[in-house]
Amino acid sequence: MNVDYFKKYGDSSGGTLNDICEAFRLATRKASISVITLQQKHTIISADHLLAEIDRHHHEDCECGLKSNSTIAKMAQKLYEAQDTEQGKAILKRKGEEKWDLDTCTRWMGNLMGKNSFKGKKMEDKAIKDLKIHIWKYKVEKADEETDVAHMVDLVIKQNEEIKAGIQVKPDSFYRMNLPYVQKLHDELDYPVHHMIYDSEGEWINYLATISNFL
Repeated sequence: MNVDYFKKYGDSSGGTLNDICEAFRLATRKASISVITLQQKHTIISADHLLAEIDRHHHEDCECGLKSNSTIAKMAQKLYEAQDTEQGKAILKRKGEEKWDLDTCTRWMGNLMGKNSFKGKKMEDKAIKDLKIHIWKYKVEKADEETDVAHMVDLVIKQNEEIKAGIQVKPDSFYRMNLPYVQKLHDELDYPVHHMIYDSEGEWINYLATISNFL
């Protein structure tokens, strides 16, 4: 019998459901919507508001031009059903888990698309503000969407308009997952990628170590 998913993995979007979601590409911008662009085009005030906007952009034609290919409920249903596939069962079996119920899948998908995305943008904005204070010789700006999606780089550090480094801004829980594919994506770039890691309180864990690369 499964224990409570969020007691096991924390109230985040990690764990086996993350592995299944990644394996079946259930939360990509093609499967749903570019959450990055959605937050740029609309003033989003909370995680729940972001989830509502994802659903609204599926049901309605918004003047912003963005269209969601799914709703949070439909994405959760696909995640629930993916657990019944051979690949899904194998992922669960490796952790000694049984199929998680639809409510768990729905809450997990809400965390991924809502809570994490909303907080992630907030922390990226904070990272730009904080970095500009100490590495003022460089320009710090958001990476373009292609770089963000294809290589998991959130910010770029420029000097004379040349990218000197990338920054990935993520919670410490992200680094407790085994994610070798992330390093592979970073290795494809012709500049180094550093990490700015924050805790559950939104405080930087390794700020000095990060800025030391540019001093």
